[in-house]
Parts: sequence; structure tokens; C-alpha cells
Amino acid sequence: MICKLVTYAPTRKEAIDHMKKALDGYVIDGITHNTPLLREIMRNERFRSGDVSTKFLEEEYPGGFSGSQLTPSQERELLPAITVIHHLKTRRSSHTGEFDYVVTCDGKQQPVKLNIDKGAYHVTITDKTVSVGDVDAKHKSLYEFTLNNDTPVSIQHLKFDGVTHTLRYECNKRHVTVVTPLQQRYLDTMPVKEAEDTSNLLLSPMPGSLSFIAVSEGDEVLEGSEVAVVDCHE
Repeated sequence: MICKLVTYAPTRKEAIDHMKKALDGYVIDGITHNTPLLREIMRNERFRSGDVSTKFLEEEYPGGFSGSQLTPSQERELLPAITVIHHLKTRRSSHTGEFDYVVTCDGKQQPVKLNIDKGAYHVTITDKTVSVGDVDAKHKSLYEFTLNNDTPVSIQHLKFDGVTHTLRYECNKRHVTVVTPLQQRYLDTMPVKEAEDTSNLLLSPMPGSLSFIAVSEGDEVLEGSEVAVVDCHE
């Protein structure tokens, strides 16, 4: 499935900036897609300057692209915004007051204070306060904010289990935990479940019945080779 997303502006860099915003608000459900890579390319200085060739991806991402780590400036955008989203989802009736949270993203825990005054949100992280305004739920999963009255931020909110928010920020999927300090103390006492080692397993992409195995012991299996046939369970 191919879909085109086009932006335009008087200059190349302005058009690229428009594309960044368009990708941030481009909601795609149910299928895998490459918007995280496209969003990363939009901030690549070589691409922004127009210095590209047919080997651009090979030269810029020789090991492939597997997502990006949050920069400090991105943290300053994401953490206040997800704190407000969490509060809206868990304490809808609380329109004023101070609230303490602990936000964990990329394994980093940070205390956060949310102050609400007559519907205005102010989030303090490590002594730096950010005002979060123009909160708008454009789509069932798309939230748009303005930080400090001038920085627009878009977040796609995909799932919330009561503790952890699954979201897309700048198109990259992230899992962010937002809890109260008391909840965090309880969580700290719980053993961490180790991820299962599946490196020596071949996992089916869907539940079903194994109807045919196309390889035998000792066969060389190359990328893209047929290995087995699984009948899907409806």
C-alpha cells in the first residue's frame, strides 16, 4: 500500500518544516509504516540542504534505521504534554490545584509537578516550568498543544493501560509511564519481568495452524525465503 503526502512552501526548508508537522499529525492505524524514518529524514541536514542522491539512505543509515533516542529538547516537549494528557484522562474533574507525578521515558525517571490555574496548565520539571496551552484533541488519538505560547507539539496517543501510555511523538512509538509518587514507590518494589529470549525462535506473525514446512534441517534460509505456511484462524 502506497500513500503520498505532499507539502509545499516558498522555500525547500519551509516545505520540509511543513512536512514535519504533517507527518506528526498523520494518523495511520492497523498497518506498519515508515513515517518514523521519513520524520527523521526531515531533520537530516544533508537532506534539508538538498544534497541527496540515490544512495542517500545507504550512506546516512548504513546500519538501517531503528528509531531515534529522545534529545533533551524533545524531552522538554514530550514530558509536559504527556503529563497533561495523563491528567486529562485520569482526573477530568480536577480543573485547579497542584499535582505531583513521576514520568518514566526511555528508562529515565523524572519528578513532575503540574499546576492548574483556571484551566491553564503549567508543568515544572527540574525547576523549569513550561506552560501548556491550546490543548486540542483533533482526532480520537491526536492531541495538539502549544508550549510557552509559541512551540506547537503534536502527539498521537495510541493506548493507555492505567499506568503506561503508548504514543507516537515525532512519529516514533514510545512507552511513557506516568504515576503518582506513591504509585511509583509501589512499582519500585515489584520485580521487573525479564524479556523472553526469542532469538532462536521463528515467530508466526499471526495465530493459526501450521499446515506446511518448506525447509528441512540443514537447508540454507535466505531473507525472503518461504519457511512455512500458516493457516489463519478467523
